[in-house]
Amino acid sequence: MIKREQDKAILLYAVFAGGVIILGLIMLFVGQFVSDDDTSKTMFQLGGGFVATLSGFQIKEVIARREVITGLNLLTAKVEKYSLGEPTAEEAKQVNDVLERLMQRLLNL
Repeated sequence: MIKREQDKAILLYAVFAGGVIILGLIMLFVGQFVSDDDTSKTMFQLGGGFVATLSGFQIKEVIARREVITGLNLLTAKVEKYSLGEPTAEEAKQVNDVLERLMQRLLNL
């Protein structure tokens, strides 16, 4: 369930970024064919502004969400492996460490 939510959030970030790029490129393209110099200049500025907003795109959020997905996959694999038998103390500590980092990451999102 958490993995699905993280995937949806990443998809939303990607759709937002794609939409901003497309909108900016449309503004730049339309600005070339406007005959009025002031309007053309404004279109170029707006188009450049939309494309420049991607500098504010928080790629760190996508990376953090990918790390959560990786942690969940690792935790799932460990739990499936340990369901076959009793884990050693070191293996149990490793799972606890992964779970603790994962929970900390989830709380910070």
